[in-house]
Amino acid sequence: MDEIKQKKEEIRLQIIEYLKQLPERKLKELNTDVINRLFGLANFFEASIVLLYIGHEYDPSYKLFIKKTVERGKIVTLPFFNKEMEELEFFKIDDLEKDLIQDDNGELKPDASRCKKVPADYLDIALIPGFAFDEKGGRLGAEECVYNDEIIPHLPMTVRKVSVCFEEQILPVIPMEANDKYVDIIVSNARVIYKI
Repeated sequence: MDEIKQKKEEIRLQIIEYLKQLPERKLKELNTDVINRLFGLANFFEASIVLLYIGHEYDPSYKLFIKKTVERGKIVTLPFFNKEMEELEFFKIDDLEKDLIQDDNGELKPDASRCKKVPADYLDIALIPGFAFDEKGGRLGAEECVYNDEIIPHLPMTVRKVSVCFEEQILPVIPMEANDKYVDIIVSNARVIYKI
């Protein structure tokens, strides 16, 4: 394992440990602060069609983000990478309980038989998941990150790439490799960092 990959894994484990240690009440409070700051963001406020994501086991707040975004009258889409066809698609989600199904790996994905496809050109803003970030827009995703390879490169240049996190997930420097992608805006419970 080279030095950069090792450092990335150390950061992931550090952030996972931090997230696991958060009491339920504190987690709820931090999520409320992040949501309020995100919804106050002009880019998000003006967006009609929003790309969200299904979070990992340490990021259960994605359901709250989806619910609150739908409540604000926005069209919510989720990505789905069809590996057989090697094609990225975006699907409109109206109901978390009815519009998502589990794939063979047990991961949730949009139910293509129920959900409408949304062309990538229609997206206004995309929330990009990550474990940690830096003030330059550097982002550390999951170890096998489909966002770097299959999602971010297929988003139109006009789509703002926004990540949400807790302030403790913003580090001085994220080690970046050639294929790693940056985000435009980082929204934490304490501030907004613009890299656009």
